[in-house]
Amino acid sequence: MNTLLRRCLAVCLILLFVSGCGAWHSLHPKIDASHAPQIVELIPPDDAVAVPADLQEMVVRFDRSMHDGFSLRFHGPNPLYKQPYWRDATQLVIPIRLLSGEQYTIDLNDAEHYSFIDRRGFALMPTRWQFTTGTE
Repeated sequence: MNTLLRRCLAVCLILLFVSGCGAWHSLHPKIDASHAPQIVELIPPDDAVAVPADLQEMVVRFDRSMHDGFSLRFHGPNPLYKQPYWRDATQLVIPIRLLSGEQYTIDLNDAEHYSFIDRRGFALMPTRWQFTTGTE
């Protein structure tokens, strides 16, 4: 019985590994720029100026389906934001409240955090997103 239980556990662990479960990818993402997911749209756009401070949400849209994790690191003024959520498998929405006349910088993944991962386990290469809000 003990041998049978060990074999069953071994088979379960192998199946879990082979299935490419999300937990495995989030612990061990594949870092490869040639296969990394690409950002196809940022709202507001990168390096935008005079972004309306009353913008309700920021959006990151990818070229492929992503796992539901994310890694955002804000620099500069900390905006008030609610829990980001995935509108669909390719679009992360960040509900936001911005201040006028400020520059915002957000790192999407960084050298230590790779939680933007596609369904094949490839991580977004670290990306810096900046924009400036207009003055009222």
